[in-house]
Amino acid sequence: MKRLLVIVLVFVSTNALAQVVNTGVMDTSSFAFKGKVTVEGYVDAYYALDFNKPAGKDQPYFVSMARDREININLAYVDVKYSSSRIRARFVPGFGTYVNSNYAHERGTLKNIIEGSVGIKLSKTKNIWLDAGVFGSPYTNESAISKDHLAYTRSFAAEYVPFYLSGAKLTLPLAPKLSAYLYLLNGWQQIYDTNSKMSAGTQLEYRPNNFLLINWDTYIGQERSVADSTLGQRYFTDLYFIYTKGKFSATSCFYVGVQEQAESKKATWVARQLHRTI
Repeated sequence: MKRLLVIVLVFVSTNALAQVVNTGVMDTSSFAFKGKVTVEGYVDAYYALDFNKPAGKDQPYFVSMARDREININLAYVDVKYSSSRIRARFVPGFGTYVNSNYAHERGTLKNIIEGSVGIKLSKTKNIWLDAGVFGSPYTNESAISKDHLAYTRSFAAEYVPFYLSGAKLTLPLAPKLSAYLYLLNGWQQIYDTNSKMSAGTQLEYRPNNFLLINWDTYIGQERSVADSTLGQRYFTDLYFIYTKGKFSATSCFYVGVQEQAESKKATWVARQLHRTI
């Protein structure tokens, strides 16, 4: 059985938020439309001790706190935002062992883009936005940002879903408490596209009050590439809730994915988890 000791130092400035935040995506800080540039930063340092002593110090299956028996930086970034009434932009270059592990397949300087996007508001009266670039992924209730989660180490469930996406995102407010997001994507956690097919995703976010958030996502995409010609269509859906009131917080997630393979075979993966703190 894998045993792991993690000592964590997290340095971050936080803002008071009126509503529970969606910790499945990266952007949990305020983004006020005041026609100005804002700059924020984040540093997450750690020491991990794996009693199994992995060869080469790389923790198998981990992308966060991925190095054994050394003090290191999990993720450090600078977050630059521009916002006006009709235009918004964001650029987040990042560094650390999380980036080294999770972006290893990206090419060149793409390895260091945690987020980078530009958006335009499509309606004068409604909050409808079209953004293009690299985004935090909405899939599952966990992201790469350690400060947003009840447990620093989080769960293995998040390791089998995208932490980031690239493509275009359409934001549609359906009702005062319900928002929809439509995604046209380069693929499953990839900035540099590996085939000629686009993928699609959806997200529904329901906020019945300031304490509870319910989120449902879907994904469908062709995963065949030159590197792996045995893969076919991939299907994925998840459902999670996040509840925070006073000193009590709880979150739970369930997901299922199906990957078509050669010779009419299919691989299925399922996960469920519950975190709470008082």
